[in-house]
This record gives sequence, structure tokens and C-alpha cells, in this order.
Amino acid sequence: MLVFGKDYTERKYEMRFVLYVLLYTILIGIYILIYWFIYRKKGSFSFISKTLLCGIVVVISGIRCNFGSDFYSYYRQYNYISDQILAFGGVQRFIENNIQVGYPYLMHIVRKINSSPYAIFWACSIIIYPSMFHWIDKKTTNKTYSVALFFLLGIFDITNNILKQSIALCLLLYAFDYLIDNKYIHFLILSIFAVLFHVSALAIIVAMVIAHFVNLGKKHIILLSITSSVLIVGYTLILTKIISAISILERYAKYLEGREFTSAFVITSILYTALFVYLGSILSEIDLLSNKDKKRVNLIIISIVFTMLSLRYIVIIRISYMALLQVVILLPKIDKVGLQLKNKKLGISKYMTIVLIFFIITTLSAGNNRYYSYSTYFNSDPQIEWYR
Repeated sequence: MLVFGKDYTERKYEMRFVLYVLLYTILIGIYILIYWFIYRKKGSFSFISKTLLCGIVVVISGIRCNFGSDFYSYYRQYNYISDQILAFGGVQRFIENNIQVGYPYLMHIVRKINSSPYAIFWACSIIIYPSMFHWIDKKTTNKTYSVALFFLLGIFDITNNILKQSIALCLLLYAFDYLIDNKYIHFLILSIFAVLFHVSALAIIVAMVIAHFVNLGKKHIILLSITSSVLIVGYTLILTKIISAISILERYAKYLEGREFTSAFVITSILYTALFVYLGSILSEIDLLSNKDKKRVNLIIISIVFTMLSLRYIVIIRISYMALLQVVILLPKIDKVGLQLKNKKLGISKYMTIVLIFFIITTLSAGNNRYYSYSTYFNSDPQIEWYR
């Protein structure tokens, strides 16, 4: 049966996706309002408001089912092959052939503690969200604004799907702080652990090191944009040859294979690039930002490379999420600077409007996860809703 030129099944799935977007947007709006109300009453990022924030997010994430393109992969790996991975010719041989040993060991530990087939999702949620919100608590000048940005920039949406990378991001948040403070040993230790959870951390580490030692501005944004535009054509071939020459990384070369262009991926990549170009341009010209915050701005500017290259292969955009987290704490500081300068153009309403547009378009484009079917394991079987 065809409906408006499309198969009925496809149309039905699209309508379910639109319903998901609507419900998800309402959920985020209600959650932000509840948190704002409690925070306003307490007047600080109190233990109660912080516990509420982490608790609700952990529960929502922990009971999820069939959400994101990677859900079933994590589910299957945890329940069917994690023991086989650990028995891969012995631990030493496993380490020699797989740089990402952190997550398999985490699965092994969780299975020893809890035999539930969904325990790994609870474990990851408990690791990811308290550590991220603790970091936000320590770094932001406006707690409620940053909490709202965490959801509206899609970070909660993203971290529900990419568990290994999200744990690596948590480690790198603190590693970058150590790097900015010139505590190189601490930075090195956390960076190594991050790489053990996901190999993409290597690219983020390189970007952080560059951001620490250089000073970037508008001219560099233009230069990086032009360079990235040229690299889009053949960067996968170049990187594939480099990675293939390193034995421990050779198996990850397949992740650089290009995929077909889709409107959702193109929209997402363009929107991320536009956001980073715009904010990078604004932030790089604010003299009142501290030197430490300017290094965070440098990271946003460098991440323009990743968002542009993701036009060729959308997975590359995940490397830029480290910069997206810097935006969460930097945008409130723009508002504070605007008040100091009495400049209404730097007001909070202008940037929140931009963020709202970003949230609506990226959520509708489904660019972060591609597949949306948020249910819980209380009412849905993970094997039923698998779209690959």
C-alpha cells in the first residue's frame, strides 16, 4: 500500500518517529522546568537538586530499550559474547589485538555483580551522568542554564547511544582540565584510560593538545574550514593508510569507510559546523574570558574539522562532542560577559534561541542516532525493534 508515494510501513515508521520527537521534546521541557524550580528554591546547586538531576537521568537511561542505532549491539555483546571476548586466546593476546579493552572488562565486572541482561546499561548510566554533572557543577557560572544546554544540545540523547565513547568523554573532560592546569601526568593517565574505552579518544587527545598550545581566532576558522573542505574528498584514503600501518589500530580502518549521503546526516553535519563556526567566532573575540576558557574555545574551533569531515562519514561527528560539552559551560559565561559589558547582543535569549533551533532540527533530522524507538525493557523485547 502506498501513501503519498511511500510504502505504508515506511510512512507508519515516520509517523512513530515524529511522535517520538514530540514526546521527547515535551519530556526535556518538563524536566528542565522541574529542575529550575527546585534549583531556584534552593538558590544553589544543592545536594537535593544535584541528586534529582542525576537520579532521574540515570533511571531514564538505565531502563531504556531499543533506543539508538547501537543499543542491540551493546545488548548482544553483554549477554552473548563478552565471556568469549575475555577468553580470546587469553588476556594477553586479547590486549595485543584490541586496544579497546576497557569496556569488555567493565562488562565482565558487571556480570559478576549482577546477572540481569540490562545491568550494563545501569552501570554505564551511573558512570556517565554523575561524572558529567559533577564536571558541569564545578565549571559553569550558571547551573540551570548549563543543565538546559546539556539536554538542548542533544548530549543526553547522544550519550544514551554511544556508551563506550561516552565513558571515554567523561575521562577526557577531566583530562583536559588537568592539561589546562599543566598537570601532564594526570592528563596522560586519564587519556590512556579513555583510549582503552574507545579508540576515537586518540583524535580528541590530539585536538586537546593542539588547543592547549595554540591561540586560534577568526582567520584560523576560515583556514580550517577551507582545509577541511578539501580533505572531505580523500581524507578516508589518507587515514586508512596511516591506521593500517599501525598493527594495533589496523582493525579500526573499516570505520573510515564512507557511507551514502543522506539528508539527515548532511543536515546534522552542516548544523554542527555552523554552530561551532558561529560560537568560535564570537568566543575568540571576547577578551574577558580567562586563558583556560580560551583553550576551550580553541577546542571548539579545532572541532570544526571533525564536523565538516562528518559530511563524508557521519560517525566522525562524534569526536566533536567533546567540544559540544565545552559549549555547555562557555555559553553561560558569554551571558555573564555580556552583562559586564552591558551589551544586549551577548544576552542569554539570543543564544538560547539558537540552541532551541539547533535542538529542534537535529532531533528531527535524527542525525545523532538515526533510529528512534525509546521504550523500556518492561514493555519491549530488544530483539523485536532492530532496524539494521
